[in-house]
Amino acid sequence: NENFYNFRNSLKNLTGPNTVVADFDLKRSVLLIGDSEISITPDTNEYGFCEYMFEQEKNAFVPWGDIYERITGGDASSSKNNKRVVRSAMDGVLEMIPKKITKGKLFVWRNNSVRRNF
Repeated sequence: NENFYNFRNSLKNLTGPNTVVADFDLKRSVLLIGDSEISITPDTNEYGFCEYMFEQEKNAFVPWGDIYERITGGDASSSKNNKRVVRSAMDGVLEMIPKKITKGKLFVWRNNSVRRNF
C-alpha cells in the first residue's frame, strides 16, 4: 500500500496546505482525512455508505435511494423508513470524525441526497 500513501500525499501537495483530502481504504476499512485515520467496522451500513460515497465524484449529489440500494441490497421504494437507514449511516460516520480534524462536514444531506464535500 506504499503507492496508495504516496498518491495520497501527492494529492495533499497539489491541493495546498489548507485543503483537506479524504479517502476510504477498503482493504483496511479506514476513513482517511488528512493525516488522520478513522476505523470503520466492516459489514456495517457505515462501511457501505463510505464505500459507495467514495466511488462518487466529490461534490456530486447522490440520491438517498441509490445509497440505500447499494448498502442494503434492498429496494429503496419498499418503505418510507428506508431513508432513515441512509441518514443514520451518514450521521454515524460523521460522529466518528473528531471536530478538530475538519472545519466542515465531510458529508451533507440536502434535498434527499448526500454530497461528499472533500
